[in-house]
Amino acid sequence: MNASTEKVFVVGGGIIGTSIAYYLSKRGLSPVVIERSDIASAASGKAGGFLARDWGIGTVTQHLHQVSFDLHEDLAKELGIDSFRRLPTLSVEGGKPKGRQQKQSQASWLDGEIRQLKVLDTGTAQVTPAEITRALMDAALRNGAALRNAAVTGVRTEPKDGGGRRLTGLCLEGGEVLDAGTAVFAMGPWSSLAGDWLGVPIPMEGVKSTSIVYSGCDSARDEPFALFRLPP
Repeated sequence: MNASTEKVFVVGGGIIGTSIAYYLSKRGLSPVVIERSDIASAASGKAGGFLARDWGIGTVTQHLHQVSFDLHEDLAKELGIDSFRRLPTLSVEGGKPKGRQQKQSQASWLDGEIRQLKVLDTGTAQVTPAEITRALMDAALRNGAALRNAAVTGVRTEPKDGGGRRLTGLCLEGGEVLDAGTAVFAMGPWSSLAGDWLGVPIPMEGVKSTSIVYSGCDSARDEPFALFRLPP
């Protein structure tokens, strides 16, 4: 790929799309991110941001877990991410204590009836997803990337020597067509749309879930823990 001539389009302004744009811009390219709404407007801005370095041990994604965790920590320093913090994770079982309830030495702000409280892992961390996603985009823009607010509705292709087809354009809502020879589709669950455009099955669909954000009390901010609750 010739960094001086090749234009890469990245469709989607979530954590994956902005990460790709950031690292392409560091290699001397000028990627164009196309986002139909705002940066980090979907799952990348609403997730819990919980990171666990060793929770993939023994699986095919073990190395990915570890590299990803370390990379988040490096990016926090590189991009000035204020919300990144290492914190231990506790396992909490609610319910009436079997004996006399002792005041826990960890997470002293945790109230209610607690049957059991124990350390689950210390190699964990948390980051605000929207902050790191926007920081990646801002850094990419400083490096020469561009951001286009538009919705991609399809692609244009043409036959390729030796068989198959190659990308020639991205169709935007409203009828505009961008000349494009290289594109990355990083649209989260909407990436299945790209499968329809390209004639490639992408077995992906969105699943609704609930995320609740509470205003933290001072004691929780001063003594941060991630909690995994076991049913009583």
